[in-house]
Amino acid sequence: MTAAVCRQRNGKHLKISENGFMRIEEFLAAHGMDKNENPFSSGEEAQGDQVFLHLLHEKGFKFGHPLWPKFSGNPPGNQSAVVIGSKGSGKTAMRLALETSVQEHNKNAPADRAFLVRYDDFSDYLEAWSNARHAKNRTSWWSRIRKKTYQPTLHDDWALAHLLDGILSEIAKALCEELKSQNGRLPWDAQARYDALFLLAAYLPGDSSEYENVIRDMESRLFSRWDRVKRRTKAIASAGVVPAIRWFNARAAAGRVIEQIEVIPRQTKDLVRALRRIPPHYLTSQPLVTASAEASRENQRYAHLRRLAQHLGKIGYQRIVVVVDKVDEPLQINGDPGKMFHLVKPLLNNKVLQTKELTFKLLLSLEIDKEIQKQGDDFDKVFRPDKANLIRPLTWTGEHLYEMLTERARACFTDSARAATFSLSDVFEDSIDRGAIVTELDKTRIPRTATKFLGHCLTTACQSELNSERPLIPRDVWIKAISTFGLREA
Repeated sequence: MTAAVCRQRNGKHLKISENGFMRIEEFLAAHGMDKNENPFSSGEEAQGDQVFLHLLHEKGFKFGHPLWPKFSGNPPGNQSAVVIGSKGSGKTAMRLALETSVQEHNKNAPADRAFLVRYDDFSDYLEAWSNARHAKNRTSWWSRIRKKTYQPTLHDDWALAHLLDGILSEIAKALCEELKSQNGRLPWDAQARYDALFLLAAYLPGDSSEYENVIRDMESRLFSRWDRVKRRTKAIASAGVVPAIRWFNARAAAGRVIEQIEVIPRQTKDLVRALRRIPPHYLTSQPLVTASAEASRENQRYAHLRRLAQHLGKIGYQRIVVVVDKVDEPLQINGDPGKMFHLVKPLLNNKVLQTKELTFKLLLSLEIDKEIQKQGDDFDKVFRPDKANLIRPLTWTGEHLYEMLTERARACFTDSARAATFSLSDVFEDSIDRGAIVTELDKTRIPRTATKFLGHCLTTACQSELNSERPLIPRDVWIKAISTFGLREA
């Protein structure tokens, strides 16, 4: 028995499988699309959407939303921006588009590169911060008398310094990759090299053995073998005096660093070993080690960022771009809008967003916007949404969704000439024109729902009897899909 059964009805050649279905890949192939690429099936997660990733390259790494230039900047990453949107509105796709456009720009403009940092995993930072707060509370005499467990909250205890520490940690990770990618030694003076080594020692996460191996590797990439030999020779010649001085300085510095950085779990002994690689006169120049009691914790972090920005500028990186995403995902947040808001609240500040050394790209969920609305005028005066390149909310018109879905389909064509003339309405019966499709897509508002809607139409149509030469989505399937997705009021 053949895999498909052919019928004749009203003079049309119909093709259905034995179970009454036409395969989706056959439908797509009949219109000229690659049967292995369904443009209407990857609506859940942009990260694994191969059609979208292919389209990014084809469109010169530009995102299809009309507000893309406001978010990206020119060159990409040169200004802070805040995007607020619901799930499925395209925030992750915008992040991927920004990352690929920055990478492409960096290749073409090596003297004007952007140092891209992804800040989208808060779980480890929040866990370390909570544990550090608990440990400090247990050491106070008042907590021992009360015998109560202190519960730190994002509302009362989370501050800008904690967020900046997380950013510095992500920068340290990215710096490791940069050092590994360098063919030769960086054109940095000794101060810059020790600044970098201190940053790595203070902010790199990892267990004891991994951490020690990475620090040793980074030191060898920052300093020549001759530099390391001279340092060890001097230590031996001092009859143990230099090592002792270094140990005491490193021990004192490690205590201050661990006391201040609560988002990175670190064993004192490991940090002491790392800091012993830095001469005392360089170690005592680090803001985290020597800042006065009057200096704010934020100013100490900014001092490190300014130094780092200067050093990166010498190798072509003119800006540090921090992309903040997935704020709703940490276990400690558990989808609570209030916790999401207080996690990022320190960044929603015009002074922070306009920091010279950093540009921020914040991708926030719609639930956070509801919390922002509750804050009132005083918060708006601090946030200054008029200066934040704010996109609120991230939505799409029916026309933009129509073009987006048409482009997705064109990206799947095997014949470029045929793809150039294709329009989304070509897969529908003639009674369903472009205007009708645009009207219904306008009600979906976001790409995920629009893609699901078209995917549902396609899947349902393939369960009908279709013309094998030119299969089209029938009107009755279209009407049922509209009803199923609740796009038309009863």
